[in-house]
Amino acid sequence: LPKIVKFNKNLLNNVELVFTSLPNGEAQKISNNLLKKNILIDLSADFRLNSTKEYLKWYKIKHKSKKNIKNSIYALSEFSKKKLRS
Repeated sequence: LPKIVKFNKNLLNNVELVFTSLPNGEAQKISNNLLKKNILIDLSADFRLNSTKEYLKWYKIKHKSKKNIKNSIYALSEFSKKKLRS
């Protein structure tokens, strides 16, 4: 696989699913460039809380993707299959 050194939002047209495991705050930046057809699975804390105020309280940085934090789901697939399907 090629080494990814820079995020290129122009390549998202051919992508259905994006996995990120970045330091807190970085997946938020990428999520702002996603298209409606892209699904983001993030392993950081960026979308664990559904409130920008709570995120600031716990992680001490402002959330940079207010529109996406409200539409996110924090779930463990083994326990939340029905929730994830919808």
